[in-house]
Amino acid sequence: MTVIPHLVLTGVLLIAAGWGAAWSDPPGGDPTPPPPPERVVLQVSRFETVRGVVEREDPDQIVIRTPTDEIKAFMKARLLRLTRLVRPAPGQSGVVHMADGSMREGIILEDEYDFVLMEIAGVRTRLDRALVDRVELRPPFEEQYRRLKETIPPTQFDRRLELCKWLIDQKRFALALEELEDLQRLNADLKELPGLIRVVRAQLALESGAGGTGDDATRPDSPGAAPSGPSGPVDQKDLLPTRLLTPEEVNIIRVFEVDFDRPPSLRIEAETIRKLITQYASHPSIPANSEARNALFRADPLSLLRIMFEVRARELYPEVKVLSEPYSLNLFRQRVHNTWLVPNCATSQCHGGVKAGRFFLHNRNYRDDRVRYTNLLILQRAELDPQKPLINWEEPLMSRIIQHALPTTEARDPHPPVPGWKPVFTKLNQPLLEDAVAWIRSMYQPRPDYPIDYTPPDIGRKDDAPFGAPGTPGNPRVPR
Repeated sequence: MTVIPHLVLTGVLLIAAGWGAAWSDPPGGDPTPPPPPERVVLQVSRFETVRGVVEREDPDQIVIRTPTDEIKAFMKARLLRLTRLVRPAPGQSGVVHMADGSMREGIILEDEYDFVLMEIAGVRTRLDRALVDRVELRPPFEEQYRRLKETIPPTQFDRRLELCKWLIDQKRFALALEELEDLQRLNADLKELPGLIRVVRAQLALESGAGGTGDDATRPDSPGAAPSGPSGPVDQKDLLPTRLLTPEEVNIIRVFEVDFDRPPSLRIEAETIRKLITQYASHPSIPANSEARNALFRADPLSLLRIMFEVRARELYPEVKVLSEPYSLNLFRQRVHNTWLVPNCATSQCHGGVKAGRFFLHNRNYRDDRVRYTNLLILQRAELDPQKPLINWEEPLMSRIIQHALPTTEARDPHPPVPGWKPVFTKLNQPLLEDAVAWIRSMYQPRPDYPIDYTPPDIGRKDDAPFGAPGTPGNPRVPR
């Protein structure tokens, strides 16, 4: 546990607690749902604390509804403390101000009446509400990145290099490499540039398990990669599938999953815009006069992508660079893949080992984008029981990955009896179930067919496979 008595937040804006809800509205439903009621904890005296949602409030008085449905009114001047709870978005960081004056920095997972749950250096920490003064949320990474980038003119190479260093500090190595390579293409005269590119490429190779550094690093799953390590008895891990999606394939999935209501950061080069205008000049979405067409070169990348979708310029999708993770894919990473799918379903004794059969999930370096997006594609394309798809887009609760994670007494399609299996969605883990359903509902509908040549692995187990018999996915894919 890391306690930060004097925390300096340089270049990052802390936001008011009430803003948290703006980034945490559940996906799906009305495009403009009403904001959730504000939750507060009121310390009336040394011996009395009251919790509830705000019914009415003015500068002098606050009226709340308690969890037992009682309406209570308080004069603000008589309260010892008024704490407004926040609603963090997936992966949103912040600072917990403790009652003793110290601070704790990390990812804020939950801010509840009785406790605050946060993640500090990868370790979940639960703090009793009595020890906490308040929680302040930072803007999500995507918002911080967008704000910083908007303040830097394209030709101020030294400031752009500082942005790259910030990305490296945030461990956003893929984004850092894109920014560094863009500076290199512009022939920016920066002495540190070649060294930083080597460092970032080495870090990406290390994270993806390549075991090499720099330009000479060769991925084990790339064509022509030489075998490494001493010869000897075959390790069972060497029998597992190694094909992972490429960075380009990861990017194309991000393009298809862009949510225009919660947009990620994008970049579209001028040459791509020129192709769009030339190849689709007769389409109604492309302006007819030269002045309006020239304005497209200054347009927001999001509006350009919208035009690409309207004209179905699928050959141009790979040229759109999605610089941050779309909302639904961020939910998948934070609330499904890294939280329970891999730790519970992709172990070496289950669907991550040599007995996985027709449903295999990668577990090595599972935090890497290529691994995560490969597993996502497996969930969508694995050909099992056509009546019981792994992901049921119409009825998320009937998704097989959800049904098989429920206690057998609660599931309509229970997990077969397998030694060592335990349910994920117990009564104590209901938020995990809600997050899984929210993720499925947040994915783009109707489902697109990603233009990726990939077949889920089948490593040969035919007996007692928990996920049914061969078949085809139950939900047809529709192009975007």
